[in-house]
Amino acid sequence: MTILSSLFAGYKGQNCSEIVRCDSSPCRNGGSCTQEENDFNCSCTPGFTGKTCDIPQDPCLLRNVCQNGATCVNGTCLCTQYFTGFDCGKGIANQTYLYLK
Repeated sequence: MTILSSLFAGYKGQNCSEIVRCDSSPCRNGGSCTQEENDFNCSCTPGFTGKTCDIPQDPCLLRNVCQNGATCVNGTCLCTQYFTGFDCGKGIANQTYLYLK
């Protein structure tokens, strides 16, 4: 039976009944696979997440660059009121205008 199981990649054991999920290289983007009893686990490289490391992480979340309460969305910091800049680190002066009639 060993000869038969070697013919079918992804299977091993007597009667080729044991699934070897890591043999199919499910982890993407440089992730490494660890075989578990009935499943597999991918250890992802920095910048990727998900069951098979196929989901890119948001760069500003990964590096935690947004400041002053800004929210990171799709790699861009959305600044709160009175802040600006790529990381929302630059303060904007609160300007009050006096209007005369």
